[in-house]
Amino acid sequence: MKSPNKGAVTSRRKISNNASSSGAKRKVRAKEKVQKTGSVQKKENSISFPSLGILVNLVVVLVSLLAGIMTPPVVNAIYGKDVHDLWRQGSFLAQEYCYNLMGKKMSTSSSSSSSSLLSSYPEYHLECNEENLSHFLHDEYQDGMHVVCIEREDTEGHLKVTTYYGAAFVPNLTDEDDGDEHEDEDEDESSGPEIAYLALEESFSPYQSWNILKDYLNEEVMIDDYQTESLPWAIFTSRGEKIISSNDRNQKVIQPVIDRLVDSQLLLIMEGGTWVWPGVRIGYQRTVDLSISEDFQINLEKERNNNNTSNAAHNHENNKEKDSSFLVTMETLSLQPLVLSVKNFISPHECADIQRLAEPLVQYSGVTLMEHDQGKDATQWRTSKSAFLSHTHPKDIHSTLYNLERRTAHLTRIPRQHQEDTQVLRYGKTEHYSAHHDYFDANLYRHDKATMKMIRGGRRNRIATVFWYLSDVEEGGHTIFPRANGTDPIEDFDSCEHGLKVKPQVGKVIIFYSLKPNGELDEYSLHGACPVQKGIKWAANKWVW
Repeated sequence: MKSPNKGAVTSRRKISNNASSSGAKRKVRAKEKVQKTGSVQKKENSISFPSLGILVNLVVVLVSLLAGIMTPPVVNAIYGKDVHDLWRQGSFLAQEYCYNLMGKKMSTSSSSSSSSLLSSYPEYHLECNEENLSHFLHDEYQDGMHVVCIEREDTEGHLKVTTYYGAAFVPNLTDEDDGDEHEDEDEDESSGPEIAYLALEESFSPYQSWNILKDYLNEEVMIDDYQTESLPWAIFTSRGEKIISSNDRNQKVIQPVIDRLVDSQLLLIMEGGTWVWPGVRIGYQRTVDLSISEDFQINLEKERNNNNTSNAAHNHENNKEKDSSFLVTMETLSLQPLVLSVKNFISPHECADIQRLAEPLVQYSGVTLMEHDQGKDATQWRTSKSAFLSHTHPKDIHSTLYNLERRTAHLTRIPRQHQEDTQVLRYGKTEHYSAHHDYFDANLYRHDKATMKMIRGGRRNRIATVFWYLSDVEEGGHTIFPRANGTDPIEDFDSCEHGLKVKPQVGKVIIFYSLKPNGELDEYSLHGACPVQKGIKWAANKWVW
């Protein structure tokens, strides 16, 4: 391909003079096409496993290196290629599987040759191939979430930027699609992502290079100028670690940002600036490593430290909650609203510990009343008991509550400081909570000064709820989402007849998002607690902002 002019942006389609409106127009059109035609390629409702050949090769290589049977040169001779290429070409699941199987243990090994295998490529690197993309692209358009692949086109610094609008199998839009007659076009001829090429001068400073990429993303990917100014968007690695925000001015972040984006390759952009897990499809399962921090800078530091085997061994033995691998399986229960389930997130001992701390403190629960409900009794909606808990010694890493808060932060990839205190709930027989939203709609609290101050006039809100199940329930007590799958508004807010119902299970948590990835309120996140029919239900809310 002929190199573009320095500093230029070229694309598979003509760049409009009004780039921002052109970008918004293409996004709307892409969304319409997804809704009209469905996905370009459908996947089964189960995780697709990597090809057997790649997985077998990776496992053989890793086991052989760890056992000392082979060294990298021997492996290269046998496979006829660099072992690093074998690792790099592996699928998302193969890398995740092998990394978690042996990767972190390698850092404690005395074998420098074995540890070098995984340190040659960043932990957050993921190639943009069909297999890997299938773990992040959806059958339906996701408002405010985009998958972007950034690759170096040549040694001169030119970047290839591939965008999947709405994190979906979005058909690409041809030049002719900008006309009013686009509905008559052959849609099959325009299937594919949006591809553009950015030419960066070698003499450009990191700040200049980042601004060129940021301007392109602002004009061609973001939905409108107001959104990008009022709510900074952010770019994340495929593991949910924030690399940079659109309003970032920190030179230490900007200096290496282009290299980090290229190293990551498969990236996600969240228009609301906060990580939201891609649900992909109902029934999809994803392995998540909870030892990965929500802070990308911390993980880079950890990666450097892991090259020092003595330090890594010390950390592994003396701070397991902080550094050892903790794998959980996250399953998508609903896409609208986004509801994810994780079993065995909390140990039975931890569940009992939280109950023990809360039991002497529980009182009948209150609610934040909307303006039209002022003066009414909270029991009209909620009959449970609750207590708020906070760890009293933040530096005590052995505190059950502190560890759970930290684990929750690693699960959501949102810093622990964004969590409210833990609200522990106790539901006895017949006790329930009518369907409600966890977000605060500014239109319903305009004269409530405390609430309006808390949400800054509507500019911030609860993005997600992590709901901890601290006990089993013999009968009843389900969490219900009456508008799951985009159903119509309901009239009976106490009914548990229709919708997604999640059964309490000790140690399980669910994450449900009150905001969309673009920061808009998700009306479908309406949820309630069905009456307990037999037994006692213990649970806890972790509201995340």
